[in-house]
Amino acid sequence: MRDSERNFLKRCGDLGLLVGPDETHRQFFVRAKMAKARMCNKRLAFLDSLSHLYRIQPSWVHIKRKNTWLFWQGGETTIYEDSRQIVWPIVSVPKWLKWCAIEKEVLAHELVHAARCSFDEQKYEEILAYKTTKRHWKSYLGPMFYSTKISVMTLLLGAFVLFFPWLSVGFMLWLGFLFYRVFRLQRKFALALKKIAFFFSPSINPLFVAIHLTDLEIDTFATADVREIDALILHWKNSLRWQQILARYPLKSL
Repeated sequence: MRDSERNFLKRCGDLGLLVGPDETHRQFFVRAKMAKARMCNKRLAFLDSLSHLYRIQPSWVHIKRKNTWLFWQGGETTIYEDSRQIVWPIVSVPKWLKWCAIEKEVLAHELVHAARCSFDEQKYEEILAYKTTKRHWKSYLGPMFYSTKISVMTLLLGAFVLFFPWLSVGFMLWLGFLFYRVFRLQRKFALALKKIAFFFSPSINPLFVAIHLTDLEIDTFATADVREIDALILHWKNSLRWQQILARYPLKSL
């Protein structure tokens, strides 16, 4: 890969323009050009936390304020796709949030989803997004409710228990299942971070690399041995996404 292309991929990565698993060269370069035209030069406090946590500054993402006063409607990231299969995220947050202390946290959370707009990976996405909170319990348990459907289902079950107490056993089993799921995923994710750290320089936070990875790759780092991962990286590095990873974070000499 030429130095000019390597530097381009590195700059894009620093801006939170992360190459997706199935994204072609053309699609990514068009998306990067669109982002450059929408770049915001104003310093935003919530971007500092993302820069520290993941070394990304997605100031190109459009943030829209919604006219809603419903307290349970927090932030959401909508991914649009045009006829050229170019994906583009828009983050929406309610207007009332600007008076809350959690606004920066909500925006940082949604911008993780926005940076990974070209990924269709559900397993570890919320774990990555909830790392933006400073509350450890929320960072760990937040991914229990990994989709809107799961959150709504849990609220409905909780409401039914108020009227039909005999459903409480089922409700507790449901919560137990969600907790067990997030416990297993958090354990795997922690193991993956340790293995990622083995392959990259000690100065590189493994989260910097993890935000670029697919669910399968995170699982592989968590469960495979070092030799197997080393062989897989030789294969992975041919992809544009791994070229971006290695342009930003060179591998350690083993």
